[in-house]
Amino acid sequence: MKHTIYTAIAAALLAACVEDTGNYTYEDPTAVSPVITSSLEESYEAISLQQLVIDPEIDGDEDDYTYAWYVYPTNHTGIPYDTLGYDRKLDYNVTIQAGTYRLIFKVTNKRYGTSAYQNALLSVSSIFGKGYYINKHANGRADVDFIDRNGVLTPNLLKQINGDDLPGVPIRSTYVSNKYYYETIDAEGNIVKNLAQPAFMLCTDQDLRVYHGDNMHLLRAWDSLFFEQPAVKRPGGVWGSQGGFMLFNDGFPHFVYAGSASIGKFGYRYPAPGYKLSPHVAVGSSGYLAFDENAGTFVGYYYGSKTPYTEGYPGYLPNPVNQDLIWQGPRHMYDVSSLNSYAITRDRDDGTIRLVSAWPRYIQNGLFVFERDWIIPPTLGVCRGKLFTPHGGGAVSTIVAGHDILYYSTGDNRVHYYNILSQTERLNAVVLPEDETIAYIHHAYDYYWGENHFVILANKGNGWKLYVHPMVGSTYDVNPTPTATYSGDGVAVNLIYRYPDCKLTY
Repeated sequence: MKHTIYTAIAAALLAACVEDTGNYTYEDPTAVSPVITSSLEESYEAISLQQLVIDPEIDGDEDDYTYAWYVYPTNHTGIPYDTLGYDRKLDYNVTIQAGTYRLIFKVTNKRYGTSAYQNALLSVSSIFGKGYYINKHANGRADVDFIDRNGVLTPNLLKQINGDDLPGVPIRSTYVSNKYYYETIDAEGNIVKNLAQPAFMLCTDQDLRVYHGDNMHLLRAWDSLFFEQPAVKRPGGVWGSQGGFMLFNDGFPHFVYAGSASIGKFGYRYPAPGYKLSPHVAVGSSGYLAFDENAGTFVGYYYGSKTPYTEGYPGYLPNPVNQDLIWQGPRHMYDVSSLNSYAITRDRDDGTIRLVSAWPRYIQNGLFVFERDWIIPPTLGVCRGKLFTPHGGGAVSTIVAGHDILYYSTGDNRVHYYNILSQTERLNAVVLPEDETIAYIHHAYDYYWGENHFVILANKGNGWKLYVHPMVGSTYDVNPTPTATYSGDGVAVNLIYRYPDCKLTY
């Protein structure tokens, strides 16, 4: 019986083959694929909340095709892929997070399902993604004056956007592009996880608040910033790193971990047994080099360690003890990390002033490294300095070496520099008007992105002035003639400088 059924099926199939006349139409795939007659540019730049318009040309009737514009991030982990539009012409109000993306334009033939693609590099920056953030105060309140990439000044930025500023005098601010994770509640009451967001934090001597790094909207105020509210509110500074953020409060460190498990709150206070922590901290990758003013020695913090580091790594210099810290800060190399840091100390026993070079970026690996130190002749002016910034760059095989130069000011109207290796100085490298007092200096340097300029922030009466100076070629000399000068109201304390694709500021 089975044999009879199989024979019948075979016969039917054979008959079908015999009746097939072979009358087919074969389409040339190049003929049915869409043809994009105009090429995208190699790269596009866009600003958050402004329109991005790209109008490519298509061969044939555009109604015969469907369209899609996609982006995926190239340098920021945690940012999802996104679709920008489904029309031939992209007319998009930019709401994706600041960063660098690969932009894909896809055209599909409705009848045949064949597609053509073009791609370009898309750099998205917030209007707040490049410029100077001036931390200032007036009448017991603190705010930020912002100078954008076009030189336009927006005074009292935080109050303008959020309706409120902060009490107190600014200590410092910090920014990290994609290390802040937090939760919000949508209209339906669902908890929404916001991953790898940019965050700007401003810390005063009375308060700390967190703002979204792209639009400067308030994300968290003090009352929602901790898993357990500290009994004492006494902020002492905030710092950002690749690992998240560190806050000093009432003499103890607190950390926000940069990871998907985080909800944007500072954790329980870390040990600081008998410490009096200085507000001068050097950041390196995810490690923080702090200083205990009581014992006169350095302390290393890393959020993944339950105790601070106090021992120098074997083979290098021991951790200095019984010192007074005059200043310390990182030496900028590129936007994700500092190469090393410098500190100036005064020995409590004999008054010797030393410059110490350390590697804070290794603290996260348990390596508390002090590389070199120099005794500074007491006759040099740097011994009386109050404001300092190192020349950026560093001696790494793949990176153009910087210069062993420390710029300083005694807090008057003059900037000098100290050559660490030759133990020489150049005085009066830049001189401001006599009625101005320098509040902050900074060498803005980034090897990868090509940033290399010097800024001086000064006060005059109840107003501030910012001077932007070019460097002289690849030397460490500062051109005394500024390329730009800005001014505003209030007493300035310090600033941070941001630029597109900057992942963090110190």
